[in-house]
Amino acid sequence: MDYTNDELSAAFDMGMREDGQAKWNQRHQEAGTNVANRKPEMSQLANALEEVADGLKADMDEARKSKGRIPDWVCDLERVSPYTLALIGLQCCYNSSLSRHRQNSSDPKGFGDTVSKTVANIGKLIDNELLSIDLLLNQSKVVAKDTKRIIKMTSVTNSSPDQRLKALRVISTKNGTQSLYFNIKSKKGDQRKTLLRRKSNAGPVLNAVIKYSHLFDKVTVRYSAKNTRSLIELTEVAVAELEQKTESMSWTQPMFKPLVGLPPKPWTSFDTGCYHDPRLVAGAGLNFSRTHYN
Repeated sequence: MDYTNDELSAAFDMGMREDGQAKWNQRHQEAGTNVANRKPEMSQLANALEEVADGLKADMDEARKSKGRIPDWVCDLERVSPYTLALIGLQCCYNSSLSRHRQNSSDPKGFGDTVSKTVANIGKLIDNELLSIDLLLNQSKVVAKDTKRIIKMTSVTNSSPDQRLKALRVISTKNGTQSLYFNIKSKKGDQRKTLLRRKSNAGPVLNAVIKYSHLFDKVTVRYSAKNTRSLIELTEVAVAELEQKTESMSWTQPMFKPLVGLPPKPWTSFDTGCYHDPRLVAGAGLNFSRTHYN
């Protein structure tokens, strides 16, 4: 059967789109459990960010108005931007949910991060933000400049995050800077207080993510007759939305190839030509241009 040039060009264009989709899906599968490397999840996260931030701010305002002593977590969290807190909470919840699906659920340890671990991760990242505020934002320009130099120096000379933090604490303390949020304690009692404070700060952030994003639920999974695990899981609606986003995004990066043995489509305007599929023309940026020489 003989095919026309238009039919051959259409098949060639579709082949480029299908090859691009296959490559995109492969990269997506290899992206791992860090939401920052996954475009559909990051798009969904960005859409929920403002609602979670506004909700968290409202929760803090409500807690501040309550009778009696203001909770300690309010005093800590109000020092950090609600958008930063919302981003921390959403990222940790996504990473927790992704960790479950990347592991072997037949193994009790393969159900992914527990709620307790997610809370711990949120609390640790909040501490990092509070430490940054202590070291950089609440100091004079001269002291902050020295602190930035110290941070850069410790980052270069220490590969482990814990070692960097320890070196930063030692050098900063010698230079007259101290912070509760260095969180390197040797006594068990002090370590327990740090963990309790982190848990207290993380709880409201996690609750705000679940309450206002409508993306996550806390679920209980039983892996033996007497043992269960509490996990963070995407809702069915969120999963369906992600699947739709993933399918849509997978077609956005075709693998462009030269037209071998096929005539290009004529340029009839400044934004058409070469490929027959208009979606390929827009993606390739194959706009016709004319250069004038004097």
